[in-house]
Order: sequence, then C-alpha cells, then structure tokens
Amino acid sequence: MVHLRPGRSVLVAASLVYATVLVAATTLPLPSSDEVACQSPASSQWLMVPGDMLGDAARALVQTGLLSPTTRYELGLAVGNILLFAPLGLLVAIGARRGPVVTAVLALGASMVLETLQLTGLLGLYPCAYRQADLDDVLMNTVGALLGWVIGAVLRAPGDGIEPSLTDSKSAVLPLDDPGPAQPSAHAEP
Repeated sequence: MVHLRPGRSVLVAASLVYATVLVAATTLPLPSSDEVACQSPASSQWLMVPGDMLGDAARALVQTGLLSPTTRYELGLAVGNILLFAPLGLLVAIGARRGPVVTAVLALGASMVLETLQLTGLLGLYPCAYRQADLDDVLMNTVGALLGWVIGAVLRAPGDGIEPSLTDSKSAVLPLDDPGPAQPSAHAEP
C-alpha cells in the first residue's frame, strides 16, 4: 500500500480534481450521435492560424464595441482558456515546486491531448469531430498555465525553491537564492 505525506496527498487530490474539471470543461456536453454533422474535409475542424482568436476579439471590439455580445464571446474564449489552465501553473509552482519550463511542457502536452480528443471525436467515439480543435486554444492554455505559475511563484513561501533543472534526479528542493555548494579552487594551496 502506498502511503503519501499529508501535503503530497492534498497535491494528488487537487491534481485529480483539476484533471477531471479540465476534461469535463473541454469535452462536455456530449452530443447525441444524430446531432453530430460530419464535415468534409476533416481538416476544416482544425483551426491552425495562430492569433486568430485574439484577432477576432479585436475586430469585434472595433466593430461592435466592448459590451456587445460578439466581443464578450470572443474575449471570453481567450480569457476562459487562460483561466482554465491557470490552476495547472499554480499546482506546478506551489505543489510540485517545478519551474516555468516544466509548466509550459505540461500545459502544451495537456492542451494537445485535449485538442486531439476534440479533433478525433473522442478518439473515434463519434464518427468525426463534434468540436473544433484550435491552435489558439493551445497557445492561450499555455499562457494561462504560465500566468498561474507566476502567481504560484509569488505566493510560494520565501526560501521555497524550485527544481533547478528538468534532468536533476535529486528530490531535494534548492532555495532560489542558494548559489549551491562552493567549488574548490583549482589553485588552492594544500
């Protein structure tokens, strides 16, 4: 039987709850089979123009004003993606005590998995995509996770550190201001 420390148990529980919310928010509600209208070609379901989401929001703002339903919808997409992934950054910074590179890699990976689920109709559960996959979602999700990491790094207790590298196999956490062990000089006298 695996025994986790109380802090680690909270991290694992929070991560599982977050993962459940993340999958639910990006895949639900599931349509009935007769509601799915397959389009041809399948590539029309993958929006690959980076910045298109923010461009749509800016155009809506200029054309219809800040309070219009179109502007609120377009801005809501970007802000929603950012807010959806900010908890991931917080979990990485505070719970796992890892750096922004790990945060970005996790956010990119999770985003790509979610967009793949959307593009493939939940890996073939549906005959085609029932939601559009969007490169901007991946980008905004990553921005959200990194913003969450920054907030987590600021909220972290002073002296708490992050792992110094992706390849460090030590489990110890080094303080941010610790220069590390002193290196003996090559010219030191015996």
